[in-house]
Amino acid sequence: MKWFFKIFILILMMNSETSAQEITVFPGFWGQKYYVNSDRISVNDVGTLMKEVPVADAYWRRSKTQMSGAWVASRCSIRFFILANKQIKKRRIRLYTVGR
Repeated sequence: MKWFFKIFILILMMNSETSAQEITVFPGFWGQKYYVNSDRISVNDVGTLMKEVPVADAYWRRSKTQMSGAWVASRCSIRFFILANKQIKKRRIRLYTVGR
């Protein structure tokens, strides 16, 4: 009986058809680039595709929030670096390395 049940489940899994939308993401310098079947799509198109599935939409919104936070943090970091460099040049402070 156990073998029959296992074979039945195996046959059922092999015969079931699933359809999924494949979205390929390539990271870029100015953000991700999204492709569907080698056709580039915009971020708005990805958003509309994600809204069809509630779980995917929740992850999509969370990723957009995290991406915005990353942009803000990177801009603050760059600005801090520029200001620190100006202060070092203005005061003519020498930075010594270890072993010098």
